[in-house]
Amino acid sequence: MGLRVHIRKFERDDLQAVQQLILSASMQGKESPYRGTLDILLAHPITRLAGVALAGDIVFVAPKHIVAAAVVAGAIVAPLVIQWRLLVKDVRDYFEEGLRKDLSDISKHYQQEKEGSAHVRAGGFWVAEVESPSTSGSYDIAGCVGLEHLNSQPKGQLRRMFVSHNYRNRGIAKMLLQALVEHAKAKGLTSLYLGTTMAQPAAVSFYEKRGWKRIPTPPGVPRYYGVGLVKVDLLLYGLDLY
Repeated sequence: MGLRVHIRKFERDDLQAVQQLILSASMQGKESPYRGTLDILLAHPITRLAGVALAGDIVFVAPKHIVAAAVVAGAIVAPLVIQWRLLVKDVRDYFEEGLRKDLSDISKHYQQEKEGSAHVRAGGFWVAEVESPSTSGSYDIAGCVGLEHLNSQPKGQLRRMFVSHNYRNRGIAKMLLQALVEHAKAKGLTSLYLGTTMAQPAAVSFYEKRGWKRIPTPPGVPRYYGVGLVKVDLLLYGLDLY
């Protein structure tokens, strides 16, 4: 039997499950931001050179001078371990920043009506429910996406598109995106934009196949983020709704 997916609007009781989903989806699976950044680190010339040096240390030094080989190996491996720990910290810091901002109160941040304002915000937040494989009759939140609309301009930002690594490549992201786009059109928005990175090639391909186009990075907006050896390009994409 195929996977049964239900897309619905976020409810306050979903908050903890959505927060956990975003953290786990950021860290787990080959398409996660963490894994993509780690792949960039592993492909870096310095990392590859370190691998060659370590292999040479094991083959040529260790048989004759085990203590010296251990010292050399430690000197080679230690910086890579530090770099890996920085990557983990970077992903977690991103999540913690979200907890201090929009993820602390999703209902309020993505609300449609802005308090004290005359205009209607077209924001919204959706979750994808699937029947739990472990408990009959219960449901897991397998994905989410948000539409942020902070002013009276007819442009919105797609944010927080995440799908659990257990349910990727099952059409959930497509369904979430469809719900968001239909809502944006119904609210009178004329265009959408989003930010992603070169560390997420699957996400880049997903959006490009659905008509999203690269747009220039505005002045003052960072073009990449860096953690030690790793420099990852930040990408902006836009979609015209009419």
